[in-house]
Amino acid sequence: MGLFALFTGYILATRPYRCQFTNLLVFLLTATQLVNTFVLMLKITGLKSALFVDTYYYYLLILINGFGWFLALCSIILAYVVKGKWPVDRDVAKSGIAGQELAIVFIKRARDFRKRVVREKVYGEKER
Repeated sequence: MGLFALFTGYILATRPYRCQFTNLLVFLLTATQLVNTFVLMLKITGLKSALFVDTYYYYLLILINGFGWFLALCSIILAYVVKGKWPVDRDVAKSGIAGQELAIVFIKRARDFRKRVVREKVYGEKER
C-alpha cells in the first residue's frame, strides 16, 4: 500500500513525461505494483504452491516490495549523481513554439477563406 500511495502522490505532484529519471521511477513503481497484483491474483485463485503458505507468502511480498523500494532509491540516487534536470524550461518551450505565428496566420486565412466560400456558394443552382 505504501508503494501505491507513493506512486499516486508522485504522479500527482510531478510531470513524469518531462524527465527520463521520472519516467524510470514511474516504470519501476508500476512494475512493482504489477508484480504485487500478479502474486495476489495467484494467491486468490488458489494456486497450490509452498510460496503461498502464510509465512512464505508474507516473506515473498516483503522481498518484492523491498526490491521495488531498492530500485526506486537507486533511480533517485542515480538522478542526483548525474545531476538530472528537467529538460523542459522556458528556453526549450520558446524554441518549441518558434514559428507558430506564421502557422496562426495561415489558419486564420484558411478560416476566412472557408467563411467566404460558404457565404458566396449558392447550393442548388447550376455551376457556371
